[in-house]
Amino acid sequence: MDNMEKIAKKTEDELRREKKQMEDDLHSESQARAKLADIVEMMAALKDAGDDDKKRDDAQQTIDESILECAIRLGWHQIGKPEDADKEFMLLLCTGGPAVRVRGELDQYNNPENVVIEHQDWFTLWQEFTGLTDVEEKALLNYACQFYFGE
Repeated sequence: MDNMEKIAKKTEDELRREKKQMEDDLHSESQARAKLADIVEMMAALKDAGDDDKKRDDAQQTIDESILECAIRLGWHQIGKPEDADKEFMLLLCTGGPAVRVRGELDQYNNPENVVIEHQDWFTLWQEFTGLTDVEEKALLNYACQFYFGE
């Protein structure tokens, strides 16, 4: 095989990998879109429950059962500042190929802020799902606020 054939073969392999990567990205992005729609629906059900204790309890139970894992970690901080100056949280919604999580920062009172939804497929890095509407952004933040991140 001469150099031109090797270059052509390498290019074909690279194109095949790039195509697979794009398919994986679309697959995980589709899963993130579905999970985001679920979150918007759950938050609407909680709001619509109003003063009906049964409906509110059912809506809260659905929210509580929608995650696989809830975790926090310390973030980067400046030397001399307390270690818990910046905390991050993560709510794992589903795993495997694809996986989806909600991630963000916690304020000084351990309340979520700067919330994003991320997705990934097998052997790919986490990617932020972009293009959220105002309704989706508010629902995502309200959803994250339903979980306890305190000590």
